[in-house]
Amino acid sequence: LWNDGTVCDDNFNKQTSDNICKELGFDKSASWSSGYVLENAAQDEISINLDDIVCETDNWEDCTYSTDHNCNHGEDVKLTCRRVQWGTEGFALIDENESVVTEPKCRRTSFVE
Repeated sequence: LWNDGTVCDDNFNKQTSDNICKELGFDKSASWSSGYVLENAAQDEISINLDDIVCETDNWEDCTYSTDHNCNHGEDVKLTCRRVQWGTEGFALIDENESVVTEPKCRRTSFVE
């Protein structure tokens, strides 16, 4: 969610997903997809607040985007972020509770400009 609204997938790509995850305090994105992710049509009650994100560098502050949209909720982004912890045995994925997990997890959250 961005400012309590969803993010549209227009122009969304790996660079964009990595930048958003870094802005949220993670190392990078694990995956992203788009479509309906909430049950019982709850997603239709949420505004679409961000669209046309273009990131050409590794810095969120350099990305451009629009707060107007031409999307429907079938284009909402679902983003999974990951944090990598390096050690002598390699690395582990860490979730938002600082617990080692086998699958990356990212809680649904917001970021602001």
